[in-house]
Amino acid sequence: MLDEADTQGLESLALPLLGTGYANIQRTIDHAKLGSLLKQTVALLAIQGFEDRLRDLASPLKRGVVVVYSREAQGEEEHERWEAVTRFFGARPEQRELHIRTLLSSIGELCA
Repeated sequence: MLDEADTQGLESLALPLLGTGYANIQRTIDHAKLGSLLKQTVALLAIQGFEDRLRDLASPLKRGVVVVYSREAQGEEEHERWEAVTRFFGARPEQRELHIRTLLSSIGELCA
């Protein structure tokens, strides 16, 4: 999507994470922890991708927002994701990389 935004010369982009996990519904339907980890990871990777693109001086993209939806406003799922995102924003680059690797490792363990 970010490549297409560049191709179209967009300066602003809202990236909705509506389908996060839908392709994995069979795997996560009875495994709330796996679903939560998957959604957190996708949100953080989307944020990281946006930040990388915004730093690229050759990109016309100057503003971006990642829109995350949860089933229940102010519910546990929303709070978990909010905590992960705010922790990610407050972390140094090496901490961010470690956090994403930890999430991916946890997903791998749960899928094994």
